[in-house]
Amino acid sequence: MSRSFTTVAAALVLGSFLSLPAAAQQVRPASAPVQTPELADTPVPGSEQWDRQRGETYRAVPDSRQDPAELAATSKLNAGILAQNEEAARREADIIASNDAAREAWQAEAARIEADNARIAAENAAAQERYQRDMALYEQSVRACEQAGGRNCRVRP
Repeated sequence: MSRSFTTVAAALVLGSFLSLPAAAQQVRPASAPVQTPELADTPVPGSEQWDRQRGETYRAVPDSRQDPAELAATSKLNAGILAQNEEAARREADIIASNDAAREAWQAEAARIEADNARIAAENAAAQERYQRDMALYEQSVRACEQAGGRNCRVRP
């Protein structure tokens, strides 16, 4: 009885798992389409109407109607910001000039090193050629001495 109960329970569990994909594939009703406002009613960003829709009501007031102390403070702040900007621009120009000078010095040093390397390579090639020529003369002298039976052999320095 226990064995048949286990078999039946396993069949029920397996059947419920097999029916899950069919239930998941059932057709659901589509949601209502989202309606978008007409583009013609949308104001151009930055326009007065666009600003008004966002609660922007700022309008410049003539200097004659503004507080003189506030105008003086604003002018002082603007002058300070202008001075900081000019100082930053001057420092940037100094840095650029310094970098340009350093690059030119590096290029000159690289050209000097390249010229030195070419000179050293030419000197090495000439020395190698002299060595090979001297070695050939030495080997020729040794062969001549061996052919003479080893008598009276002098190797030239």
